[in-house]
Amino acid sequence: MQICLSRIRYLVDTYGLSRKKLQALKCKEVKKLRENIDQLRAHNDAYGLESLVRPYRA
Repeated sequence: MQICLSRIRYLVDTYGLSRKKLQALKCKEVKKLRENIDQLRAHNDAYGLESLVRPYRA
């Protein structure tokens, strides 16, 4: 449980995502979101990254 909360805190602090919207997700979904974000950052895909995080923005 602590790992999941840590992932949510990281996403909120780093990308300005809504804590409420992320808490509605299951832990595996948060993990997958973080992995997808990391992949897009590794490929320098700014448009893909923006489209991925937009639904979770505050």
